[in-house]
Amino acid sequence: MTAEARLRDDGRIEVPGGLRLTLQRAFAEDWTGDGRVPRSYGRLPFVQVPGDPGFAIPMLPGEIVWIGLEAPQRAAVAKIEVVFSDSVRPLIRRCPPDFAIAGTYAREETRPFAVGDALRLSVHMAGYDAPCGLRLQAFPAERVLTPSWQEAHGRLDRTHGYAGARLP
Repeated sequence: MTAEARLRDDGRIEVPGGLRLTLQRAFAEDWTGDGRVPRSYGRLPFVQVPGDPGFAIPMLPGEIVWIGLEAPQRAAVAKIEVVFSDSVRPLIRRCPPDFAIAGTYAREETRPFAVGDALRLSVHMAGYDAPCGLRLQAFPAERVLTPSWQEAHGRLDRTHGYAGARLP
């Protein structure tokens, strides 16, 4: 059986077998560069790229995002291989125990995602003959998010930490 990802109504990407990807918002100045993810102050939706099978990562000014990995619902481990547009070295994550993709490689270090970054993910789930392939690309938010979404969610506020569903 071949696995295809789908975009859920809540903006998360779901891979057959139960793995879900979320985009978590953070302040740009909270980036540490050591592979740890900064505190999330909210979620951004992934967006379907018009005329393309890939998904967009919206980038808001003054913010960074990291990709949250929500474990499969059944007792399974997802192996995620990530290849970045500016690197030949893949990043391997297994969920669980890994629950995030913090950023992209820049030579020997990591850096936050930026407009123009492209990622290819290959998600291997037990019970599927082939891995699920995903393409993600970072775009300026105004290109992929509606003005009403941007107005309703506004800028991040340090006095109001994220109150949504926490990652496991």
